[in-house]
Formats: sequence, C-alpha cells, structure tokens
Amino acid sequence: MLRILFLLFLILLGLGRHKAWRDEMSLWMDALDKSPRKARVFYVLGTVLSTRENFEGAIPYFKRALEINPIYVRALNNLGYAYLRTERTDLAIEFFLKALSVNPSFALAHSNLAASYLKAGRWKKALEHFSTAAQLEPSDSKKASFHELIGTIYGEKGNLSEAVRHLTLATELDPSLASAQNHLGYALVKMGRLDEAIARFSRAVELDPTYARAWMNLSAAYHQKGMEDASRKAFFNA
Repeated sequence: MLRILFLLFLILLGLGRHKAWRDEMSLWMDALDKSPRKARVFYVLGTVLSTRENFEGAIPYFKRALEINPIYVRALNNLGYAYLRTERTDLAIEFFLKALSVNPSFALAHSNLAASYLKAGRWKKALEHFSTAAQLEPSDSKKASFHELIGTIYGEKGNLSEAVRHLTLATELDPSLASAQNHLGYALVKMGRLDEAIARFSRAVELDPTYARAWMNLSAAYHQKGMEDASRKAFFNA
C-alpha cells in the first residue's frame, strides 16, 4: 500500500514549473554557449531533461547550476527530485532539506520531502512535511489531493478518525475528486458506517463511471448490508 501511495505522490508532485520547459533543448544549448556562467541556463536544461524522464542526464546540469549558485532553491529541489526518481532516496532527502533551509515556505520541497520520507518508510515524517505543504499550497485542488493522501496514510496506519477527517476535507476542497470519495468510503467501511460509505462510493462512481475500484467497493458494501441485488449490479458495473 505504501508503494501505491508513493506512486501517487510522484504523480501529484515533482518539479517546479517554468514556461521555458516547452522550448526546444537546442535553444537552451545555444544559450549555454552564449552564457556558460548563468545558473539559470543549467537549471532549465536539467529541467527539460527531467520532463523527458531523463533524470540521470539532468543531474549534472542541476549540479552545475548549484556550483554557480549554491542557494538556487529550485535547482536544489529539482536535483532532489531527480535523485528520488533514480532510487537515491537519501540524496533526495538531503537536497530537499537544503532547499527548505533556503526557503522554509517552499511548499513543493515540503511535499517532495514527504514523498521521500514515505519511500524510506518514515511515514510520520512524511505526514509532518505533507501537512506543512498542504498549509502552504494556495490551490484548493492541490490541497484536496494532499489531504486525500494524508488521509489515506492515516487509514493505512489504522488511525481511522484522522483518515476520515482529512478525506472529508479533501472532498470539501474538491467535490469532483472521485478518488477521495472512494478512499473516504473505504475508511467509513472500516468504522462500520456502511450507509455513509455507500453514499461515498456512489458519489465516486457518479463522478467517474469507469472507476472499477469504487464499483467493487460499492458492491462489497451492499453485500455487507445484505442488499444482494444492488451488490450484483455494482459488481457487474466494475
């Protein structure tokens, strides 16, 4: 389960965005020839490679950017992310911490650090930094996803009251988030609150009729209620 959560983090989080990433690599290589001492050029080149999933190729560019400007906070973050994606979790944590020493209010670095701690099995530290990221993040949709993941971790660790609290908040921040409705329903089932769970699973499949996992959960909840016709119908919709 923690592996699944880590993958969800990677989908949600990652690199600081910059419109220059859409430009061709050749344009920035030309800029490098003209400005070989500009940290930003190395940073953008590394970021372009990272967006193409070439994290190994990106690392030397981020390192060079940091040789020129050791407190380049986005380069610190993106180097950490490249290390995270290449299975060097300890180095990832080191560079996210460096980024936060430069800018403690950098929400993206907090969330990336949370993903790194989660991968390392340090889920309490992951929750700490992910909660900070949620507080700092201005976007309600991102806040919702953060709270969904926090709630899912709490549910995995057996703290169902905190799971329900965060998952409910996720659905309030983004009522269109089908996965949060499903995860909330699952936590409610564990608490024996089947009617509320059925309502959440039903909302999840209403939002996304192709959501097989939510249909299966709805079928199981109906079965527990003894509603076999409804259970079979949900099962065949999965």
